[in-house]
Amino acid sequence: MNNYSSDDVELIQILWDFMKLNNKLEKSDFIIVLGCADINVAKVAIDTYKKGLADRIIFSGGLRKNHKKYME
Repeated sequence: MNNYSSDDVELIQILWDFMKLNNKLEKSDFIIVLGCADINVAKVAIDTYKKGLADRIIFSGGLRKNHKKYME
């Protein structure tokens, strides 16, 4: 259960809609993945790479202990 007010939810939705561009992906030189604790962010980048939409992936940030198992 969260403690967000209806005003909070409305503002969060506005921010999400602004950031979610829904642009068609096109081939690029590389994918930049900003540091994040959510492993699904990296998985989406890898799936995009495997589709041939980029030649390289650049990850920012460091490794968390629970992410090391994915680096093998």
